[in-house]
Parts: sequence; structure tokens; C-alpha cells
Amino acid sequence: MPLSCLSPKSGNAVLGLPYALASLSFCQSFNLDLLKASATLTLAELWLSLGSNHAERASILVQGALPMILGHGGLELRSRAYIAEAKCYLSNPSFSVFENSEVVLDPLRQATEELEILEYHELAAEAFYLIAMVFDKLGQLEEREEAAASFMKHVKALENPQNEQDPLFNIH
Repeated sequence: MPLSCLSPKSGNAVLGLPYALASLSFCQSFNLDLLKASATLTLAELWLSLGSNHAERASILVQGALPMILGHGGLELRSRAYIAEAKCYLSNPSFSVFENSEVVLDPLRQATEELEILEYHELAAEAFYLIAMVFDKLGQLEEREEAAASFMKHVKALENPQNEQDPLFNIH
């Protein structure tokens, strides 16, 4: 099973854990640093999907992988890492959005910028959704509505993937 198939959205993170751990071990054995960082990020995402009790463990994994991912990873991998980092904070019961909202908003903003370049609507929608949630908690309604509008834009792009500006779209 390729690592890319180990999405936490598969519905059962527990089944993905052994594959992620095996992939991580393989990467360590062959000094595949960027792939190891990607496997570590996947493992962190799987831990996060198991609930807030695992947020601290996931955060340690994300923080360990960030230097390699930010230094050598592509836009998608970096964006996934930014979103995972924010989710670690938001999932941690001891974290207060009111005391340190920028710790969450900064990586999410960076992720949205990079995901919009890639036109990766699914992850961009997730990042904008999290931004809207943070602004809602902060009572910043104008910013929340702006993030919610961006979220809806990406959801609509997912629902209607055709690009009408594509010259091949209108060929009969």
C-alpha cells in the first residue's frame, strides 16, 4: 500500500498506523529524509484523527518533521504540515485560541496561499474552515465571513470541477 493511500480520511486511522510506521521505518533505513518527514506527517495526521487525547503526540511528530518539510517539501506537503500543525493546537484541550490565535492563524494562512496556487480545493477548504472557526471563537465576524466565503468557493470548485476557462471544456 503506497503511503499516499494512508489518508486519515479513509475512515479507520487505526488500520493505517502499522503502514505508516512501516513506511517510517523503511525511510529511516534508507536515509530518505523527505519521505521520512512525509511519513511522520501522515502518522501525526492519523494520531490527530483518533481524537484530542493524541494531540500532544501528533504535535511532537509534526514539529519534528517541519524543518525537513519546510526546507525541502513541495507546496502540497508544506500545506498539509501547516494544517496539521494548526489542528494539533486546536485539538489540544490546554490551548487557548484567545491567548495565542496567531500560532494557529499564521500556518493556516500560509497553507491557504500555497493551496490556492495549486488549486487544491479540498485542503484549501479545510484550511479556510479552520480559519473561520478561529475567527468565530474570537468574535471577529467580518473575518469569519471572509474565511467562510473562501471556504464555500473551494467547496463549489470541488462540486463543479470543470474549468470553463479551459479551451477544451466547450469542445463538442
